[in-house]
Order: sequence, then structure tokens, then C-alpha cells
Amino acid sequence: MKTKGFASDAEVAALVHAFETATIPSSEFTHVAHIAVALSYLNKMLPEQALKRMREKIRDFAAHHGVSNLYHETLTTFWMRLLDHVTTNYNVAEPGEAGQLLQKETMRWQKNTSGKSWATQLIDPIGCPVGAKRVDLPLWRRINLIVARWGTRRPIDAHYTRELITSQSACETWIPPDRLPLPF
Repeated sequence: MKTKGFASDAEVAALVHAFETATIPSSEFTHVAHIAVALSYLNKMLPEQALKRMREKIRDFAAHHGVSNLYHETLTTFWMRLLDHVTTNYNVAEPGEAGQLLQKETMRWQKNTSGKSWATQLIDPIGCPVGAKRVDLPLWRRINLIVARWGTRRPIDAHYTRELITSQSACETWIPPDRLPLPF
């Protein structure tokens, strides 16, 4: 079963089904697989409904696999908000096409001294040019492009200290960032 590098919406649907029925081993349900499922939910549901479903299904998945510490409220909420922001507000284009928001280039991370959020700094320099038309891509391609760009810990590390994000409070409830505020 594919958990990344999708070639069709059917492959994405198979991953979502395997996650929801807990038939995929927990060791194969990686961060990238979480992002793919989250984007699938956001593609079909309003953001609050998608977040509610993600919460429910992660908890069900964890219970089925006997993994008691899998669910993390702050991480889940952060990622769902970030992914919704990216898919709702920015052009998703193939590299070389108008917009080029989700290029596969590696971003160099430097310590932030401007007070701007990581997401704003990442998006502003490569935002869609005025007048560029939106490129509608199939879900599987959007997932691949978003994962290539945001499939790392950098967004979390930019907004949260290790102490806060690993705290029991952050696991149990939504805690706003303690480094950089969210722009969304």
C-alpha cells in the first residue's frame, strides 16, 4: 500500500480506507501518510469537520493498534490548520507553471528574527503572481506537492519549543505556539 508518491486518487482512497479501518500497520502510518489523509478530508469536508474526523480516526486507529500515546491534540490541530490554510489560500501549481507555490526545491531554514511566522515566510517569497490562474490538479498530485514542501518537522520546530510540544498539556489540548504566532 502506498503512503506517499501517489499516482492516482484511488491510491489515496485506499490509504484513507486502510487508516479508517485500521488495516494498515501503525509502523506504516507515517507523518506523510497523516498529511495525505488530512488533505483527503480537507478536500471533502469543511475544516472543522475534517479536524473532528481526523481526531476521531486517529484515536480509533491508536486504540485498535494498542498505541496509547499516538494522538496529540496540538500537533493534529496545527497540521490541519496549516494544511487548510495552504490548500485554501494559495495556488497549487506544478513546478514550472504559473504560481509555482509548491516547488520541490529544498528550503533553507534560517533563524527567524523578523517576527513573521514560518508559514508566512515560506509562502510570501514564492506566492502566486498577480493574475496567475489557478491550476486545478487531482488530489493525489496536490498531496505529493504539499508533502514535498511541508512534509517535515520544520513548521512545528519554527512555532513551538521542544519543551512545549512534548508536554502532556500539548498532547491533551490545543496550545498556541510559544515561538512564532500562526498567521491563520
